Amino acid sequence: MNTLVALAVFLGISFSCIDLLIQGPRAATMYFATSTGLTLTAVGGRYLECLSRRQVSKDLIKIYKPLTEIEFVRLSPSGENVPSTYLQPSDEIFVEPFSTIPCDCYITSGSSLVNQSMLTGESLPVRRDVGDIIMGGTRNLHGRLVCVVKNEKGQSLYSKLLQSVADSSATKSDSDALLDDIIKYFVTAVIFFAIVLPILEVFRLNLLCPNYQHIRFAVARSMTILMSACPCALGLAIPSAVATAVYSAQKRGLLITGGASTIQKLVKVNSVIFDKTGTLTGDNLTVSDFLPSPQWACRENTLWTLICAAEVNDVTGHPVGKNIFSSGVKSLGEDWLRFQAHGETRDICSSAGQGVSGNVRIAKDEWHHVIVGSSQYLRGAGIKDLPDHGKAVGSGKIEVHVGVDGCYAGKILVSDTVKTEAQSTVAALISSGYKCSLLTGDMADEAHRVAGHVGMPVLASQASPTDKLAFINASKKNGNAVAMVGDGLNDAPSLAAADVGFAVYHNNALATTGASVMILNSRIDLVCLAFKIAELTKQQIALNLRWTAAYNLLAFGMAVGWIKPFGFVMTPSLAAAMMSTSSIFITAQSFRLRTKLDNLP
Repeated sequence: MNTLVALAVFLGISFSCIDLLIQGPRAATMYFATSTGLTLTAVGGRYLECLSRRQVSKDLIKIYKPLTEIEFVRLSPSGENVPSTYLQPSDEIFVEPFSTIPCDCYITSGSSLVNQSMLTGESLPVRRDVGDIIMGGTRNLHGRLVCVVKNEKGQSLYSKLLQSVADSSATKSDSDALLDDIIKYFVTAVIFFAIVLPILEVFRLNLLCPNYQHIRFAVARSMTILMSACPCALGLAIPSAVATAVYSAQKRGLLITGGASTIQKLVKVNSVIFDKTGTLTGDNLTVSDFLPSPQWACRENTLWTLICAAEVNDVTGHPVGKNIFSSGVKSLGEDWLRFQAHGETRDICSSAGQGVSGNVRIAKDEWHHVIVGSSQYLRGAGIKDLPDHGKAVGSGKIEVHVGVDGCYAGKILVSDTVKTEAQSTVAALISSGYKCSLLTGDMADEAHRVAGHVGMPVLASQASPTDKLAFINASKKNGNAVAMVGDGLNDAPSLAAADVGFAVYHNNALATTGASVMILNSRIDLVCLAFKIAELTKQQIALNLRWTAAYNLLAFGMAVGWIKPFGFVMTPSLAAAMMSTSSIFITAQSFRLRTKLDNLP
């Protein structure tokens, strides 16, 4: 648009000056007013476009602010003030009331309300106690906390989310690239016709000796052709709708990181596969029972210390591990702080979705080899004396087993209740024509319990990350466009392999891996909202493209004289008005789409 408008304004002003010198002020045909009007209407269209993006810009500035501010944090127990960018994992810090939490950390002392609205969009604060993870960029409201740094500032969930937004805004979809090519050739064609057609018409009228009046006519026709074309509207057709959709989704707790490409894929999805733990079931899991073996019955605190030491490095990898760690830290109290000061760990390794193992030494005691995970994981590590599955399996509780130094040491029962919105979400998806199924690494009895509650079949249970990936790929080979909804590191390969990956966030910094859509407030009914937003955005893009194609075809035809036989001739002033109206119409459609999206249930 800038090229055509600049050429038209330059031609209009230049010819007006020449005509003024040749014809005089009374006889000259001056396009100063037309050129000025074209410039003003073009600027006005840009202004309306800026208005539609201003709120988004304000929000982006607001969410980037915690990363750009230089804050000082007090180390515990020394009280030394250091910049938040200097913090490293395992540093112990004070988080003062009404301060921004500098990085991902977990609480070792104190209790407070934390405002997570910057991340999740939820206006109500949530209570965080000893053992809970609090994320960088959120705000501590009233209680003084002592915390241990989990991830440094640049590696926090907050930083990763912002990086995802930046990466997605820097990428273009296939449609954007195609439009860029169309606009490039379209502008070239308009300039070509603006030069050739007036010249041909002048020579047709007077082949041997074109007079000055003919030249004036040719200039007016060139200006009309340049002003009538509106590639700006064509360029805005997709980005304006996508920007509106992404902004509306972000306000509701959805982060669409792939822009137009992700929205296109969302529209094509016909199969939705859900993970179970932390996705369909509650993210606020609770440890209901801790059952050490007889050998450890009198040393529960020591066993809890070994478990927490093994889990601390993997605390953001899976919701079960996170809640076991939080419960252990609450139970240990000062004992955990002493371990932090004097204990050691080495060779800690994690198997996604299965368990964690490593060597732990408390103070100057001997080293212990600790394994925490599923029964399969412990058997694979050579622990033979595991008990049979108890009544907990299939009753809404997850069994997590513990082995120490090659022997069975006990188990932890974690309550796992189905989310209140899970059943209605699955029912809404099925009624809309989506095929829904459950794919989980949990036991078969528990998988069928949850699947029966929400009303969908079990695709597979006891599935490893590799198994999940194979099921996703098989479903795609069968012609399905697949969306995968998961939450943990064990879901990362399948989230990346699916056409659209939904990552459910609940204090889980690794859940973003491989996902193109992030549910920041852990509500899975936002899956339905994402599909509705994508469908309405697709409809708006189709309307925008039809409008711009029809306008450019009509305006260009009028400018080159196709309607001249009907007694109508387009003037430069009319062409400028029509061009600006087209751009303003597309910008106004963004406001209309925003209203429709904001009114979605």
